[in-house]
Amino acid sequence: MDRHLSLQTYVPRPLADWIKGKARDQQVSVSIVIRDQLVEAWQRENEARKRPAALDPVSGPSFSISPGPSSRRSTIRNATSF
Repeated sequence: MDRHLSLQTYVPRPLADWIKGKARDQQVSVSIVIRDQLVEAWQRENEARKRPAALDPVSGPSFSISPGPSSRRSTIRNATSF
C-alpha cells in the first residue's frame, strides 16, 4: 500500500487562482488538483528518461542542401544516402 505524504507550499496568486478555478470546475478539492498536476509532471519526466538519448550531433545523420536536378529550388537530401 502506498503511503501518501502531505506537502505544503506557497504559490503566486495567479497560480493559486488557476488551481482554485480548476478545482471548482472539476468539483474536487484543491489538493486533488495539485496532486494530479504533480503526478502528471512526474510521469512526463520519468517517461522522458525512458526514451533513448538524442543522436550525437557530430556523428548523427547529417543533411545537405543542393540544387535539384530539374528545378531551381533546392532540395534537402540525407547526406548518408550519397
